[in-house]
Amino acid sequence: MQCIKPAVMSEPLIDVCEKGAINSSHCKVLDIDLYTVTKKDLDFSSSYELTFLRNDTCHGIMAWFDIYFDKVPNKVEFTTGPYDKATHWKQVVFYTDYDLYVERGEVLKGSIAVRKSNFNFRELDVKFSFHINGNHAQRDWYQLYKIR
Repeated sequence: MQCIKPAVMSEPLIDVCEKGAINSSHCKVLDIDLYTVTKKDLDFSSSYELTFLRNDTCHGIMAWFDIYFDKVPNKVEFTTGPYDKATHWKQVVFYTDYDLYVERGEVLKGSIAVRKSNFNFRELDVKFSFHINGNHAQRDWYQLYKIR
């Protein structure tokens, strides 16, 4: 199955994930104001930093979004994250090429860059950079993903 690994790893998994599978802190990478956002704002780059909460193996990074409609008469808010009731949007898992053996307190840093695909307006191109300097892993790498 090694021959199909590059194709499989370039496409994130969209699924409902159990909160117990999360072994790190989480952080916000983008905040969008729907009253002022432009199409140009949706192509973005942002840094992230995650601290591991237990000795474990890290297989990837999970993403989700939270919604707050607080400028309307009937305020609405919900999350698509794994800590609340599942929605049809689910979560996105960006599996990494490397399984990282991490210890509690170690930090994974990097950046995420997202842009519309130049070839298909319904796709997103995502680039994650990763940096970890832990007891079991000292790596710098990046991975490209396509969300269809």
